[in-house]
Amino acid sequence: MPLTASVSKFRGRVFSVLYVTAGCVGALVLYQFAVAQYTMAQLGDRWIAEYPLLGIFGPLFAIALASGMFVGVALGVLAGSRSLPVAAWAGLFACVSMITAAAVAGSLKDALTSITLITAPLIAAGLLLGAIVGRKLRHA
Repeated sequence: MPLTASVSKFRGRVFSVLYVTAGCVGALVLYQFAVAQYTMAQLGDRWIAEYPLLGIFGPLFAIALASGMFVGVALGVLAGSRSLPVAAWAGLFACVSMITAAAVAGSLKDALTSITLITAPLIAAGLLLGAIVGRKLRHA
């Protein structure tokens, strides 16, 4: 009997690690894809001309939150009762990896003064909000 319980715990932990990895990578890839599509479509040119700060940063913040929420809903549906801790860890790893990537690509000063400090927590918040919604959808 104890052997079965330990195997079940191990299996649950393995799936949690897989969900955290998939959530982190999925949110970051979806964010980069959505930003690339937004810039290629040039939808914000009028906004940038009229409202420089809001025209540049507003869509990036909305894309960050939406991409986190989309992946968070998937995590909430798949992970079930473990969705909130999984989403929190995925958000933490997404923040750390985005800031680390900005520091490696430029310098630490660039990483601390760039938009990464705002979009990374928005992705993490979107993951948590999406996990809450996905968890409710799973039990509906």
